[in-house]
Amino acid sequence: MFPLRTTLGVVSLVLAGLLLSQWFLNHQLANWLPLSLNGVPVVVAGQVADLPVLRPAQGHRPASQVIELTSVTLQTFTSLWPGTHRVRLYGDAEPVFHPGDKLRLRVRLLRPRGFANQGSPDMARLALARGEDASGSIVALLEQTPGFAPVDQW
Repeated sequence: MFPLRTTLGVVSLVLAGLLLSQWFLNHQLANWLPLSLNGVPVVVAGQVADLPVLRPAQGHRPASQVIELTSVTLQTFTSLWPGTHRVRLYGDAEPVFHPGDKLRLRVRLLRPRGFANQGSPDMARLALARGEDASGSIVALLEQTPGFAPVDQW
């Protein structure tokens, strides 16, 4: 048998871990896009975090690119989603974005959603693990300023 002091220590560490993980989960979910902005075109400003992923044209789908923005702030409806966020966006292959570019875009954002289909990944859990608060599509590019991406973002 284990001494009572060791057992209480292990139990308290497990409880502390559970409480910390619950706090982190609630904190991350609170940063997700509010339901009232789901699918609404909004203007955002942010910085390209990584190299865009270019997807070639395939069948009826045109060529496109996927970019990740950090330090995203809303320019419209600012009181509904305050703070800075991380967003994954899908857009046309043109114009080409580079790491560090500062962008002002009109986008249609969606909350992360997780389909529980057998054999397919749960995209909501994946977005939560990546720290992404929303994903969406680019409606219009309003402004693009070249910048540089610090090495610690790569």
